[in-house]
Amino acid sequence: MQNRSIILRAALLWLAAASVMGVMNSGEAWAKHKKVKTSAASKDPCAEPAAFINEHIKKIHDLQDQEKARSVSSIAGFFQSRQHENDETSIKISELRHDAEGVNELLRAGGCKTVDIDHQLRKSASH
Repeated sequence: MQNRSIILRAALLWLAAASVMGVMNSGEAWAKHKKVKTSAASKDPCAEPAAFINEHIKKIHDLQDQEKARSVSSIAGFFQSRQHENDETSIKISELRHDAEGVNELLRAGGCKTVDIDHQLRKSASH
């Protein structure tokens, strides 16, 4: 466990340096991850980042559900332009996905089990 923590910290330092140089944007995702408090109160250094990713997957799924509900909520909705709302939702989903993928890269670099984001989104969409 101690070795995994050391490896994860070293990977985080490397990724932070890489993001400063413009090679990767994972450092930004990690900064957002650290601002969010999750319920993963474990000594496992992989638990909190994984919880962050799963939280983002839930937010993406919620936004997708809201978008579907808006598109069929009323007959008038079929005749009104909702392009602006759709664009904003798409941007939010893209940002959430980008952050989740960035933290997933940190998990991978730290030797932690990563989250299959595509699989989780498909799974949550079917429920």
